[in-house]
Amino acid sequence: MSGQKPIFGQVRTITLLCGKLHVRRPSTFALVRSGAFPAELTSMVWKIADGTTKLKEVFSDPENLKQYIESVEKLIPYVLVDLKFGEVTDASVDAEGYTVGTVKSEDMDDMDKQWLFLYAIGFAKADDEEVAAIDLSSFRDGAARGDAGLSGEQVQPAAVEPAGAPPA
Repeated sequence: MSGQKPIFGQVRTITLLCGKLHVRRPSTFALVRSGAFPAELTSMVWKIADGTTKLKEVFSDPENLKQYIESVEKLIPYVLVDLKFGEVTDASVDAEGYTVGTVKSEDMDDMDKQWLFLYAIGFAKADDEEVAAIDLSSFRDGAARGDAGLSGEQVQPAAVEPAGAPPA
């Protein structure tokens, strides 16, 4: 593991509608073990992270949608570093241009919340990452992946080059 940057716990920068933020990817195991994140919501997070459940499926089922929203709301406080959820919105921009302080959950844009959630589970990248954490799994596993991500559309098998194939 020498020379490889850690994926979890490292403070990164992400720019959203609410401004430039310091963020980190929390360990889901640690959150569940400590009681900070409900174990029953973990299955929703993992199904989305591993592609078992597509986001459009989540949004079409009212029960899944409720679980997704609850998962997003519960996970975000562990992603944010300098900006925290609080009872009142009292946020400002520091000397380095980062949004700091507190924000009421209902004052944060829903797209920002979803982006932070997708960052936490490895689907979205920070400003200073070349690829999202989830993208690294295909290189680590050495397996060609035929899914096209969140859209749910499959890549045609002819478009997937076998491992070690020279570029066309």
